[in-house]
Amino acid sequence: MRYVQPVFLEGGLEAPPSKSMMQRAVLAATFASGHTRILNPSYCDDGLSALHAAGVLGAKIIKDPSVVHIQGGHSPLAYEIDCGQSGLCLRMLCALTSIFKEQFTLTGRGSLTKRPLDMVALPLRSLGAEVELDGSFLPIKIKGPIHGGTIEVDASKSSQFLTGLLMALPLCDKDSCLRVSALKSKPYVQMTLVLLKSFGIKIDARTDLLEFNIQGRQSYCATTCNIEGDWSGAAFFLVAAAINGVLQVRNLDTQSPQADRAILDVLIQAGADMELSEEGIIVRKSNLQSFDFDASECPDLFPPLVALACYCRGISKIHGTERLKFKESDRTKALIEEFSKMGASLKEEGNVLIVKGTSLHGAEIDPHNDHRIAMATSIAAIGSSDSVGIRDSECVSKSYPGFFEELEKLASSGI
Repeated sequence: MRYVQPVFLEGGLEAPPSKSMMQRAVLAATFASGHTRILNPSYCDDGLSALHAAGVLGAKIIKDPSVVHIQGGHSPLAYEIDCGQSGLCLRMLCALTSIFKEQFTLTGRGSLTKRPLDMVALPLRSLGAEVELDGSFLPIKIKGPIHGGTIEVDASKSSQFLTGLLMALPLCDKDSCLRVSALKSKPYVQMTLVLLKSFGIKIDARTDLLEFNIQGRQSYCATTCNIEGDWSGAAFFLVAAAINGVLQVRNLDTQSPQADRAILDVLIQAGADMELSEEGIIVRKSNLQSFDFDASECPDLFPPLVALACYCRGISKIHGTERLKFKESDRTKALIEEFSKMGASLKEEGNVLIVKGTSLHGAEIDPHNDHRIAMATSIAAIGSSDSVGIRDSECVSKSYPGFFEELEKLASSGI
């Protein structure tokens, strides 16, 4: 059990590297002949899952604290890949392993074994792959090669498999037309396109990102890739400062394609005392007002937004809860259950989470093995009336292994 005390946070910190960008870069480098350097790498659990997959696929990897060297373009060493608990890694690999003629088996652990894969199987089969599933869940066996062609993908629940197809189809021997319905998380697709361009892959995307024309027989080019600061991880400290602190968060690109950059819009709507400069983003404790925000495009912001809403005067509404069912937990249910233990007033109506601002008190929290719930309840605790205990707090290593160390460093008194 880790206890977080009510405390005023003060100081500065570097945003952690983006795990979403890290995983995309690692797998792109795996298929690039030559030496790719990935600067400012993320060694969170999900980042390590991508590196493990790259190694199985034949990449030669050297890890240093500030750079990862990847020599790609080799043949796979084995045909079974453990994706850990990374949904992005799994869904990208479902597409990328389908370009091989050998059968791959993809496995995972924890909540990943409960995430349905029906939306992956049908498009791959339409491209000519053989797909075997245990019901709708892991393990999944995939045998290619796919050859390209016209394909339709439902992206209503996730854009992660779409990202995998955008990475795999340029390697096919035929051109492809990829049509998308009900696209969610559009900014993540934009991130993928930006990264692919840096590796020399050309994709003709319609402005609304609902159709992509992809030339086959392309090659990935080795490059140097700098991993941006992660807006989803930094959001917790930006919110923490608005609740009870004054913090400067550095290494965040305000022009980033990352969806979670929208945290700035919510903080502005809530009336947070915030200053943007070349040195970073400064947020100070202030009187906060309720907000109304659609998080459908950035579902990872739900947990820090719930923490923020608890300290806002009035009733806040966060739209898009349908995006949360198959996260690391049933995230809406878990957020309501755990924040209620601290005295929060919140409920789900339709696809909207409604949070009434109120005082919070101490409690013992079960994060449901969900890194974002552990971090959200921790930052909520700094403004509560008593300490909050977080069970299994090590789950934060999935995205932000240094989270609690940063929290301790920024506390004006011990946590």
